[in-house]
Amino acid sequence: MMVDTICEALVSRDPSGEEYYSANRDAYRARLESLDNEIANDFSDVRTRVFIVMHPAWGYFARDYNLTQVYIQTGGKEATAQDLEDIIAVARSEKIDTIFAEPQFSTRGAEMVAGEIGARVELLDPMAPGYLANMDLVAEKIRRSMQE
Repeated sequence: MMVDTICEALVSRDPSGEEYYSANRDAYRARLESLDNEIANDFSDVRTRVFIVMHPAWGYFARDYNLTQVYIQTGGKEATAQDLEDIIAVARSEKIDTIFAEPQFSTRGAEMVAGEIGARVELLDPMAPGYLANMDLVAEKIRRSMQE
């Protein structure tokens, strides 16, 4: 939708460039569709469909690829002791070996959960430049954590 909106805005400002903008829109949409298919395929044979993150930034990603995002912090609030106990139980049950954090936030909660279950902390950046390359990297990191 964003690609279409951008194209429409450009055409409204520069109608003579409509063919150029539309061609670029179509090419980018094809790249998005290809990436979407690759990611969906990459998650077809994972051991678990659960991943744990510090902050719930990956909800659409989880929804689109039929994954479950468990998060440690929401709305800027630290998890309660009961929340942490529940997260650790899920992590142990699902044999989670990676807790994902974001460079924009403290990793303290992620490190605490990782320490409890013997996992590592890895960064995923929802604000990294280069959307296609970043989504490819995010998918690879999450998929790898679900296969180990």
